[in-house]
Amino acid sequence: MEYLTLAVQIIKYLIIAFALMWIIVRMLKVYKENEEKKRNFRNKLKSDKDLFPLKVQAVERLVLFLERVRPDSLVIRNSAIGIKPQQLQLKLLKAIREEFEHNLTQQVYISPMSWSLVKASKEYVTKIINQSADMVTPNTTSEDFSKIVLEKNISSGNNVIDEAIKQLKKEVLN
Repeated sequence: MEYLTLAVQIIKYLIIAFALMWIIVRMLKVYKENEEKKRNFRNKLKSDKDLFPLKVQAVERLVLFLERVRPDSLVIRNSAIGIKPQQLQLKLLKAIREEFEHNLTQQVYISPMSWSLVKASKEYVTKIINQSADMVTPNTTSEDFSKIVLEKNISSGNNVIDEAIKQLKKEVLN
């Protein structure tokens, strides 16, 4: 009988020991997971800190792009006396395309929404220029063509460029 009580006592202690070991193992596992989460969070913060200057630079470059492709700015920078409206149209479209291609990689640092607004701005200005070219007559000068572009831009009431700039600013400020 003594052996039986002793065996029962040993089994009780073993059950308690295994339960305590299981609790300790679980606690260590949870602790390890929490430490890994903290380490990942610290790495992400460091990464965000490293990326922020690049993001700011990308936003600056894209805002500059948007300002440079505004129809009024674009026409003033690219107008030349004595060229035909079709030549001015091609010159304006080339300037937009080159500016856009120069800033294409900046999309990596901004949100897809901001990038789609930048692309929409480019497409809007391209459309304004092409629609203005459709209105040209054989007697139209490049100066008249420039006026048509500016009037078409004003009459459209579209402010996609301003919306894109506002969205880009939000990216940096938030």
